[in-house]
Amino acid sequence: MNGPKLVSREDWLAARKAFLVREKAFTRERDALAAARRDLPMMIVGKDYVFESPKGRKTLGDLFGPHPQLVVYHFMFGETWPEGCPSCSFWADNYERLDIHLAARDTALVCISNAPLKRLLAYRERMGWTFDWVSTAGNGFGIDFGVTFPDKQQTAAGGYNYSDRIFGEEMPGISTFLKLDNGRVAHCYSSYGRGIDILNTAYNILDLTPMGRHEEALGYPMAWVKRRDMYGVEGQVIGTDTASAVSLDRSPYALQHIAAPALSRACPQTGGRSRLKAGMAMGGNSTGFRQFEGPTRKSRLHPSPSCLMNMSR
Repeated sequence: MNGPKLVSREDWLAARKAFLVREKAFTRERDALAAARRDLPMMIVGKDYVFESPKGRKTLGDLFGPHPQLVVYHFMFGETWPEGCPSCSFWADNYERLDIHLAARDTALVCISNAPLKRLLAYRERMGWTFDWVSTAGNGFGIDFGVTFPDKQQTAAGGYNYSDRIFGEEMPGISTFLKLDNGRVAHCYSSYGRGIDILNTAYNILDLTPMGRHEEALGYPMAWVKRRDMYGVEGQVIGTDTASAVSLDRSPYALQHIAAPALSRACPQTGGRSRLKAGMAMGGNSTGFRQFEGPTRKSRLHPSPSCLMNMSR
């Protein structure tokens, strides 16, 4: 495998020290940016949102628990989807067992999705997660906070990521809230697209390596990402005898790598129809997918636009 050039230890150390200057400057700038973020103005949440939780109905204020701060991850799990978004699942793997550490700094973390609570909890159990997860139960929270776009139309909040663009009916994001002394809830901050990269430990670790994320040769960023129970050994997917995963997810983000033999078993009613039609029979969308020649030179399907979790800021 080719990589950066090989040099003597003296040259390596000189290059490393020079780069350390840049890293320290970046750290100082990052600290300054975090301080400026904390000083951004807040606004009162004027709507009384009620969510479905494992312990019954809860208001937005209830989600804080005993803490003054609340962090919400907007997890892409549509109301009719049978499974959560694979990319959001990749992110959510980073949240497990964080609650006790965040609680030590007076902060609560909760995931919020549009799917019914029963489906959220079943998926959470499948993934082995224990963090708090609640359902909007149709209360409009995702619409108001810029992550849900019914029929891919702009809402009163505008488009995605403070733009006029719409990429899908469900999008990811992070929002922070503060409970004021009078008990009212203030919305402090929301970030979307590449702005949530900082929450993904795996990506931050990969960014330290010579190969990095090495997604350039893929048809779209994160084409390699699967739900944690769908990775196998030597390219095999757990529970199948093919090298590609078949997702029955009706969201366009989940139908990523479809092997024809697996499709014929998982969706036999498609018969000899094309893989695109087979994907549609499994809940795909004729306009939501396009073919490309990937690194293996095998034609695959992927969602268009390229990768909703890696939209440029």
